Amino acid sequence: MSSTGIEIDECYILTQRDLKYMLIHTPKRVAICHMKTAFKSLETETGVKGICVFGYDEISCGDGVWEHPGMKLMIEHMNSKSPFFEYWLQHGSLETNKRGILTKFMVSDDLKIMSRIQLLNYIQDYKMKTESKILEIEQERDARILEMEQEYREMEAEIYRLRDKNKAQRSEYRLLQVDNQMLRTLLSKAHPQAQS
Repeated sequence: MSSTGIEIDECYILTQRDLKYMLIHTPKRVAICHMKTAFKSLETETGVKGICVFGYDEISCGDGVWEHPGMKLMIEHMNSKSPFFEYWLQHGSLETNKRGILTKFMVSDDLKIMSRIQLLNYIQDYKMKTESKILEIEQERDARILEMEQEYREMEAEIYRLRDKNKAQRSEYRLLQVDNQMLRTLLSKAHPQAQS
């Protein structure tokens, strides 16, 4: 951004489909109006146009940067070593510049070489993923419990239905036995010689 007169010491760019997200850091504070002017001049020089992401200003600054969806995408692409993520640092590289603005979000396999802030971010991210997984497992378990309770109620209703059916059949069987006995008695009285 030398043509704009704004000195920068870090620049990160993520190309995502038709969009390019740019994160820059200046060693000295720069007013937002100066940044807007600088981007307007870059727009006329390069043809790249600034646009707003829904819910965010065209240029985010301060603490608002960390919640920006482009920032989250940059961190994701940086950690996956994506070819769509590019950077320029005045001093060192992503791995060696421990004071870089994205350094604290870098993920490493070796916890021993991580800085304190990287470890804190790693722990926070791990905690969020773990809590999310626990919540997912609990929801699956609760859904399975509800399903099993429903199956139990259906089986219990079927057992009661079969008991009632069995009771009715036993009652009917007893009536048939009584009818059968009565018929035998009547037959024996009507045909006494059939008995002998």
